[in-house]
Amino acid sequence: MLSKTNSILNLKDENFSIICNNCLGGFIYQHYNIEYRTPTLGLFFLARDYVKFLSDIKFYLSKQLEFINPKESIYYDDFKNSELSMDFPIAKLYDIEIFFMHYKNEEEVIEKWTRRIDKINWKNLIIVFAENETCNLDIIKQFDALPFSNKICFTRDDHPDIKSSCFIEEMKDPKRLWDVETIMKHFDITEFIDNRSN
Repeated sequence: MLSKTNSILNLKDENFSIICNNCLGGFIYQHYNIEYRTPTLGLFFLARDYVKFLSDIKFYLSKQLEFINPKESIYYDDFKNSELSMDFPIAKLYDIEIFFMHYKNEEEVIEKWTRRIDKINWKNLIIVFAENETCNLDIIKQFDALPFSNKICFTRDDHPDIKSSCFIEEMKDPKRLWDVETIMKHFDITEFIDNRSN
């Protein structure tokens, strides 16, 4: 399991791309006040789709987004009984779905998604997974097995046998799923970024 220490704001190198399953990646960029170099901002993947996306990321990013009606989502039944309103763009990317929660319309999604794909630094990827309600231990293990040198999975339960996991007890509260300040109390994100493998 990865070590946890205090953090400072100075980074040795700001030219990296965070791929994340939810808003946490964007909030990390904002925390350091640096340029976004990733398309995975202001959106979320459900856990199973995120791991599938990561398993062949260049393949998926080569595909076109296909926008769908919320009722066409394979997750519609899960969401219709939740507090989450599905009044934001939803798109299929080949065989997975992406929920563009913080986008006004499809045009904004396409413009920002396309522009930010071009900014990805493939030599400096940081892969982040924040456990959510659709996650389970098997998916966390699948994430841990992915062939990325720089990956971290923030979990709501302790998994000392899973190398890429970091236990954040506060994540038991769903509102803390992407709270950088809370994570910083447990995990040194600056050290993790600065000591990444290239």
